[in-house]
Amino acid sequence: MLSSEIRRKYLDFFENQKHQIMPSSSLIPAEDPTLLLTTAGMVQFKPYFTGEISTDITRFTSSQKCFRVTDLEEVGDETHLTFFEMLGNFSIGDYFKKEAIIWSLDFVTNYLGLEKEKLWATIYTDDDEALNLWINAGIPADRIRRFGDSDNFWGPAGAEGPCGPCSELHYDFGGPCTANNDDNCGPNCCARFLELWNLVFMQYFQDLEGNRTPLPNPNIDTGMGLERAAMILQKVNSLYETDLFIPIIEKVEVIYKTKYGSNTDTDYAIRVIAEHVRSATFLIADGVVPSNEGRGYVLRRLIRRAIRFSKKIYPESNDLCLNQVSKTVIETMGQHYPDLIAGEEFIYKVLDQEELQFSKILDRGYDYLMQLIEQGINDGIIPGEEIFKLHDTYGFPIEVTKEVAEENGVNLDTDNFEQLMEGQKTKARSSADFTGDIEANKIYSSINSESSFIGYEKIEGNSTIIAIISNGKQIEKLESKENGEIILSSTPFYAEAGGQLGDKGYIQTKTGTFVVEDTQSPIPGIISHKGYVANGTVFITEDSSANVDSIYRQGTS
Repeated sequence: MLSSEIRRKYLDFFENQKHQIMPSSSLIPAEDPTLLLTTAGMVQFKPYFTGEISTDITRFTSSQKCFRVTDLEEVGDETHLTFFEMLGNFSIGDYFKKEAIIWSLDFVTNYLGLEKEKLWATIYTDDDEALNLWINAGIPADRIRRFGDSDNFWGPAGAEGPCGPCSELHYDFGGPCTANNDDNCGPNCCARFLELWNLVFMQYFQDLEGNRTPLPNPNIDTGMGLERAAMILQKVNSLYETDLFIPIIEKVEVIYKTKYGSNTDTDYAIRVIAEHVRSATFLIADGVVPSNEGRGYVLRRLIRRAIRFSKKIYPESNDLCLNQVSKTVIETMGQHYPDLIAGEEFIYKVLDQEELQFSKILDRGYDYLMQLIEQGINDGIIPGEEIFKLHDTYGFPIEVTKEVAEENGVNLDTDNFEQLMEGQKTKARSSADFTGDIEANKIYSSINSESSFIGYEKIEGNSTIIAIISNGKQIEKLESKENGEIILSSTPFYAEAGGQLGDKGYIQTKTGTFVVEDTQSPIPGIISHKGYVANGTVFITEDSSANVDSIYRQGTS
């Protein structure tokens, strides 16, 4: 059964149970500062669960884009993903355990065709109600296991929010116990079992201190991973062998002149490239752009990790290749997620820019890093001075140095490195001389406020748009694909001066993304960011987040 059919069957099933089908929300959580990215299907329904927002609709279903940062460095094996789709059904004070359990078993057996004999259930330690409901639905008691908080209590998604005990459906692939525990093998024991569907009985709100209070009404929040369902139904041994990944992996094989299944190291690298480019494609489509903090840093790590592993399997390639992999992602997923198609041009532009810049860094510093690692294997550690030289002279990101060193079993003297970095920042601040000798211009002189430069302290910053200029005039807004200039109340972007080129990067607002292609200071006190709107619309007086492309800055300084 194709993944698209699984998704369609799921949504149709719950629509027939009077659920409202909701489109996936963005990977950027709306007005939720406790979450970096959307991690579960219930995120868009949190205000309903807590009673913060009332709704006449009490049943929802969705196929939600999700991202979990915690698995990033594990990607490459056969089980971990950062981006995945979560099929979910949700009750806002309507039905509860009985319906959730009955419908889950009905769907997987009668609509997906799974054998009931291969299904096991887990319940929270003292949830006898769920135990009896599973038994009545057809799962015998000897295929039901009890677990505590670590396995069968879910949430909150973020630092605070709704949570509750949960009950899971697990699929038994059969065969011997891979943990050598044949007499007691079951869910959460070994790879013989795979968690398929989690039913969360949302009953509490957990605050920042960990205190739990009852919600206004008990709710249901369920989640079934589409990739896992596809793996089971397509009878393959890995998430990466499903129809969600095979086209992407085949494209990687062609581009990098390799073959999946040829050897363990190559397979690992291919999975990293396929998964990370898929994830990056979705993040960029939802408005995340590379930076050195927050969501942008996660995206940058994905792209850099994909590039690094691509160089391992095809070091002689000098072409920009990630956009070709991304194109296959869009072809595979674009029908259900049309925003991928709408943002295609911008996605490729971001990937190309990151690949071009990071490839240059790898070319400059990778051989030197490997020399240090060889010395570190003998000495046990790479000195902080050498790590700093890699970063300062070659522009090598510390997180990449750490990962490569870890892969080779070498430690880093990060304490000394941090001291050297802090010393460099102090020196830069004390010697800063930000002056310009640029001819005055009437349009800039008419701007009532000035731009303060904060780029010696940081390369990102929150600010306000104080002016937008296009064709020599101040205007109220810039729309998608329009060129113009943005003036901010404060900015980390360095304007061209003293032989150093102006910074590039992005300015992000709630309504749009502005790509900065150049930064100039036309008159003293005004810093102009020149570029275009990649998506959405940007307005004067909007709050914004300015993000300097640090790699470009290092390459031009």
